[in-house]
Amino acid sequence: MAEERKTRMDFDTDSEWYTYQVTHPEVSKDKFDTNSNKKHEKGIFMCEKCGYIIDETDKYFDKVQGKNIKRDSQGNILKCPKCGADKKSLKKIDKDKKNEILRKRRLKEEKEQTKKLDIAKENIKDDIVDLLEDLSIRLKRGEINVDRFVVVFMHLSQKIIDRYAKDLDIDWLDYRKSMLAMSKTVTDLYDVQIDGETILEEYDKNINDDKLYLAEYKYYIEDDKYSIADYELSERIKEYENMQSNLFKEERNRELEEKYQERRKELEEKAELRIQRRIERNIVK
Repeated sequence: MAEERKTRMDFDTDSEWYTYQVTHPEVSKDKFDTNSNKKHEKGIFMCEKCGYIIDETDKYFDKVQGKNIKRDSQGNILKCPKCGADKKSLKKIDKDKKNEILRKRRLKEEKEQTKKLDIAKENIKDDIVDLLEDLSIRLKRGEINVDRFVVVFMHLSQKIIDRYAKDLDIDWLDYRKSMLAMSKTVTDLYDVQIDGETILEEYDKNINDDKLYLAEYKYYIEDDKYSIADYELSERIKEYENMQSNLFKEERNRELEEKYQERRKELEEKAELRIQRRIERNIVK
């Protein structure tokens, strides 16, 4: 019995499929086909080029799939409606074969979806932990208060999650609970009598007007490696712009520039490491 010809769906990559086509050329059946003008009989057909399945036995075929099928005068399908391959590429299969193919596809899609979700979760964790550390340091130094810490952290955490899991089945409410718990471990050190949910509800400033938030947004969402350093420099300049001594101003400006360059380098290296980890996750998994 001749070996059943494989299709694109049997291979993981286009390269493997093309190699198979070269090493296993399809023998033309035209000269042996005495039924080319025979009236078409309904059945299930799979395109060997793209794997698309045409099931004429499905009760909804005429209302859904059938509208896109082009036929000859005998009712024979002329080409694949998905990739345009001619009728020679349409292989007749039975219902069991169709179900087996669809089962394999579902398993493959589920595996790919799980892989994407795992990668997204690791990327989310990477960025959020980094963000929490940065904002905690600012809170400890007195650069921001507890309310601002909670609001910036929660809003940016949601943006980070949206970035990596936009098209994935991920529960934002569960993440929100986790983010609130993470922020609470920090705010508890400051004897705060109000919870994070209340802070978010009562915060009376527009988060999009917050320059720190915008800088952190560019850093974590847009991969702008220097936005935070630029923000910090602008804030320090404000502290010294009213100084009377021009000489002292010059000295401070030199010092600020040195610190700015050091901070730029530090944040750039940190960002590059995060980006590299993202790349490695996509390659390894």
